[in-house]
Amino acid sequence: MPYTDAEIVRQIREGHLNVYGTLIDRYQQRLVAAAHHLLGELDAARDAVQETFIDAYRHFDQLHDPASLSGWLYGILRHKVYDQLAHKHATVSWEDEMPEDSCYMDVPEEGYDFPELLSRLPVADRDALAARYLLDLSYQEVAKVLGTTSANARVRVCRAKERLRELLAHNIEEVGS
Repeated sequence: MPYTDAEIVRQIREGHLNVYGTLIDRYQQRLVAAAHHLLGELDAARDAVQETFIDAYRHFDQLHDPASLSGWLYGILRHKVYDQLAHKHATVSWEDEMPEDSCYMDVPEEGYDFPELLSRLPVADRDALAARYLLDLSYQEVAKVLGTTSANARVRVCRAKERLRELLAHNIEEVGS
């Protein structure tokens, strides 16, 4: 029977460290995918995830809400990714608010190199999209990870989707030329 996140946390805190492998198995692929989209390099993504699991193990006592395990892990990953990106890029911050109704995005499923398109977005946009769609976090969880309000998390995701839409439109124009 698979463990819930809360059960995994309880087991680890009770000293059943073999359950940590279950945590890694559950989250490794999603975290690598998120880090890969943020960093654009698979090896760097794997390194960031490995460091994430090491830090999570060392600071497991700092997880206050076992039900928010995925958001907590993503928060650690985010810091690892930002550390790596600090040497490459400056981050962009979106602080203005805009209604969520304006950020509907109908995107074709095939024929586009989405990892490449995502790599062309500012780091903050990739971070917001990865938290929301790759890790499937709620806006409230995205807000916690990004250190902002739920409303601002919605705005950041919306703006990131708008930038991705612009990249797609430009990409379509290039293909049609």
